[in-house]
This record gives sequence, structure tokens and C-alpha cells, in this order.
Amino acid sequence: MLDDPGEPGLTVLRGDPVGHVRDLKRHDGLGVWLCGGSTLAGELQAEIDELVVKINPVVAGDGLPLFAHPLEPRTLQLVERHG
Repeated sequence: MLDDPGEPGLTVLRGDPVGHVRDLKRHDGLGVWLCGGSTLAGELQAEIDELVVKINPVVAGDGLPLFAHPLEPRTLQLVERHG
């Protein structure tokens, strides 16, 4: 883990993301916001409590899947929608 990548409050993680997220969730505090793409989302799908999906209405080719790993079916509840 790189604690000071040059941006205050930003931590860059190297290594096991699942173990790190589980450790963060055991502590009180603010939510955990992860950015990283479909591979990271696929690895962490069992740990995701809230999924924020942003859609840009642009057609630009094949694109990438939302989750790069096999997805376990689960029911999601729409909490909020904008636009």
C-alpha cells in the first residue's frame, strides 16, 4: 500500500484487495469508495454493499463488462436515479 501518492486522503493499494476491503469494513468510519474498473469490481463483488453505476449515453464500440469475473446472481434495489 502506498499511503501518500501525492493526493491527500488517497491511498493506492497493491496486493489483495478483498482482504484489505474486509479489514476496512470491520472498522467504524466513513464508507469505502473504490475505483478500478471491471477486474477490481469482479474481485470485490461479494463485498459490494452499494453499487453506483454511471452511464454515459455514447456508443463507441464493444466496451467492457461491468464485472470481469463470473457474476453470482443477486437482486439489487434501486435507491436513487438522476436524469
